[in-house]
Amino acid sequence: MVSVLTDNVRAFWQWFQSEEERLAELVDDPPTFFTPVIERLQRVHPGLVLEVGPVINGRRELAVSADGCLEVFPAVLAATSLAPELKRWSVVAFRQPKPDGLILSGPGFELHADQLWFRSEASDHLLHLDLVYSGGADVPDAMLEQAAFLMVDLMVGEFTMEVYIGRCVTRRGTPKGEHPLSDLPAHSSFHSSRSDINFPLEA
Repeated sequence: MVSVLTDNVRAFWQWFQSEEERLAELVDDPPTFFTPVIERLQRVHPGLVLEVGPVINGRRELAVSADGCLEVFPAVLAATSLAPELKRWSVVAFRQPKPDGLILSGPGFELHADQLWFRSEASDHLLHLDLVYSGGADVPDAMLEQAAFLMVDLMVGEFTMEVYIGRCVTRRGTPKGEHPLSDLPAHSSFHSSRSDINFPLEA
């Protein structure tokens, strides 16, 4: 199964490399860009998705993502491990953290990162979070838990969220000793040095 996976990954990157200049010009037209790329990428694994990031040092970030599904992580690692050096693209595994100036928009509301505060508890190699939302009634009750969860995901990135963040509970109120959510990446960064998490490529 590993050889089949590897063959599919190589076929994807051979195609992408041959088309990379044209694809770079198509990014501003998402349907035209994503339709052929995702169709070919999902021949590697149907759970794989892509996120296109900003241009950094002349190359646009291309994140291969499991869309938050831990079972698809081996396919992400397999796909990115064989990515070639590209002139216009920088390939990374998993959605990356976006800690600066985060605003999450939903139906009729906006959630700002500076409206969330956290208290944490470490247990069983996981960081459990109790969140306080200080934005009053701006975010509807039905959306608050999910919106806060998504904000944490954006703050720490896909890998850390799925592997190292455990319970995530949100309540409304005034922070009393909690930390600003913007401090979370530094607070949880000690987990990133752990090397005992293995995702076999044949999974």
